[in-house]
Amino acid sequence: MEIGKIFVWTDQCCDYVPILSCVTNLVDLIQKISIDLFVDQSTVDQSRYYTHIQEKTYKRCFSLIFLFFLGNLIFAIYDFMHRNEDFAPPAVDNMTCRNPPITSEEMEEANKQAVICNSKNVCEFKPSPEDGNKNLNNYNINEDRVFQPYLFKIKLDLNQLIRVPSSFKKNHKFMLEAVKINDKSILYASNDLKNSKKFMLAAAEINYLTLFHASYRLLNDDDFMLKAVKIDYKTFSSASYDLKKCKAFVFNALDIDYRVLSYITQDLSKDQNYMLDVASMDYRALEYASDEFKNSEELMLKVIKKDYRAIAFVPYWMIHRSSFLFKAVEKDYRILEHPDIKKHRANWLFMEEAIKINYRSFKYISQSLKSNSYFIERALEINDRISSLNYLGLQVK
Repeated sequence: MEIGKIFVWTDQCCDYVPILSCVTNLVDLIQKISIDLFVDQSTVDQSRYYTHIQEKTYKRCFSLIFLFFLGNLIFAIYDFMHRNEDFAPPAVDNMTCRNPPITSEEMEEANKQAVICNSKNVCEFKPSPEDGNKNLNNYNINEDRVFQPYLFKIKLDLNQLIRVPSSFKKNHKFMLEAVKINDKSILYASNDLKNSKKFMLAAAEINYLTLFHASYRLLNDDDFMLKAVKIDYKTFSSASYDLKKCKAFVFNALDIDYRVLSYITQDLSKDQNYMLDVASMDYRALEYASDEFKNSEELMLKVIKKDYRAIAFVPYWMIHRSSFLFKAVEKDYRILEHPDIKKHRANWLFMEEAIKINYRSFKYISQSLKSNSYFIERALEINDRISSLNYLGLQVK
């Protein structure tokens, strides 16, 4: 018996022994983490023991460490009941295509398409020599039949992806189906797929978090990342640090969705001149501006001049200062429509001064002032151009 099989058999037996299982599973847990982080997958595939440790779930390890006796009993019963099932769906055994059996015609077609099905009807894509390392996106032999047993097992246990043929992990269609089942499947995709713009954009449409596993080349590619931002602005969070601090790139991303500003670098968000330019493009960018920026009257007035709706982001203490509001009215009288300025619209002296600055401010006087003939006369004295206004049914003569 191979030494690897002896280790696997020993580890399996220890899972049923109280106390001892705590020690062995603690060791298994350390080994599992080390294998996942530091051991190349090709090395794991060549070792029966490494494969066993990698396939062993964290749930099983933690349960056997902390659930004395009960954990041993539960997994003993579970393993006994599933000893011949291997997590397979009914009529699909050991990841095979046995239901229904592969016909001779399909076997012939499989050979033409470089799909190898052995005597046990286990199917695996094998590129022909002229294909080199090209992925198998173009093969069209009953892919659903070949993929389905593997995809079914992945639904039950993501770790089953470890046992999937390496050629499947290079297949665009198969890996996208796996990502639809569980977005963490992207961890098992080949490096070629993680470097494929088409595949990674398709994966981002399923879940933006998959983009964190794209190659650095893609995450540092401004054209690619802008396409990703069009899919979901949250993909901006996976962009390289160099892109996040690139002013030109952020401007282009801002044209797509202003919310990307929630992911820019701290240095960039503290750059007042830059944030002024950004807020001038889209006033909603003020949501992500620093308090220091928003507490500056000068900066806020500059943004209001570009878009009066920026008044919505003015701090509470500032919006209740008449001196600031008069300066804002000078930039754009429409700031008076903001709900927080409602009480000012009923203030005779405030509105009188606002009309002096811009006669169109008259549009926003309160109902009580509209019905006050003395105020109307005073307003006409200040600026007779308000006689041309017809607001909410009030005709000023």
